[in-house]
Amino acid sequence: MSNKGMFIEKFRKNSGFFRSFVMRRPVWCSWQLTDKCNFRCKFCSVWQKELNSEQMSLEEIRQGARKIAQIGPMMISMTGGEPLMREDLPQIISAMDEHHFSFISTNGSLVTRERARDIVKAGLWGVGVSLDYASAEKHDENRGFPGAYERALRALEIFRSEQVNGRPQVNLMFTLLKDNLGDLDEIARMTRDIGCTFRVQAYSNLKTHDNSMQYPEPVSQKLLELHEKYPHFVTNRVVLEKFDQAISKGVPGCIAGKYMINIDPRGFVAKCPEDQANPVGHVLLDDNATLLKRLKEKHQQNRCQNCWYNCRNELEVSYSMRGMWHGKKRMSNL
Repeated sequence: MSNKGMFIEKFRKNSGFFRSFVMRRPVWCSWQLTDKCNFRCKFCSVWQKELNSEQMSLEEIRQGARKIAQIGPMMISMTGGEPLMREDLPQIISAMDEHHFSFISTNGSLVTRERARDIVKAGLWGVGVSLDYASAEKHDENRGFPGAYERALRALEIFRSEQVNGRPQVNLMFTLLKDNLGDLDEIARMTRDIGCTFRVQAYSNLKTHDNSMQYPEPVSQKLLELHEKYPHFVTNRVVLEKFDQAISKGVPGCIAGKYMINIDPRGFVAKCPEDQANPVGHVLLDDNATLLKRLKEKHQQNRCQNCWYNCRNELEVSYSMRGMWHGKKRMSNL
């Protein structure tokens, strides 16, 4: 594509996304490409349940991406399971990039330089690599996979070195658990040395129904102190301010079904990743107007406040003036 063509394409997607944001249409889509996973994480049950043994083909995903683009360009967060278990991931990202902004969440174990280069070349906008502890022993034990720690760090380094014009954004994704707050200082130093950013989200019992892994004490003040200390800690300040509420009684006003949607490996659409058992339709079989109407109804009925995941909180606070201002300020300081 020529430079002029690239500029026009970028303008089209950016303006379309802004229009959807202003018009309060869905702008975030969590898309599980597969339920297959090579890890056995303690705080996730996807690998135990094997919810969806079937998964959409590349052509079906291409059709689905094109279809929801009629609603407007979205940030498409491709997850799993482990998305890199799909050999056709570069082709999937390329299909998404025609209409949307593509991101992946990965445990990092399957990242090689060759695969990372193919994924970046396909148009990847952002990648989040999960790391829970600054200790290899603890992280490997929590993830049920020997070598998980070293592979996660290697993946961050590879993606960072393969960036082209600042893309993809490279983030370490840290889930606050009962015993890992003390690791955040070291995590911050590690990511600073690599040259990537890091984000923090709260643990939720929605996947495991296990409350024992929840951080037990007020934590917002400590997180805000770290936020001031480390400019590459890019979680929105307003998100951090609400952590105490999130881990004690929950944050009301979930945006699922209104600003964010979920597509499972088979193509069924639900309001969020934790509500896959109650789909409102299928991305290929139902028209967009019907899907949006049903998602709106789900949103209006939604009283859940049991998560403070990044897929919810970062988008949710961006609809407030303070959240928008702090987000812009933090990114401009990098």
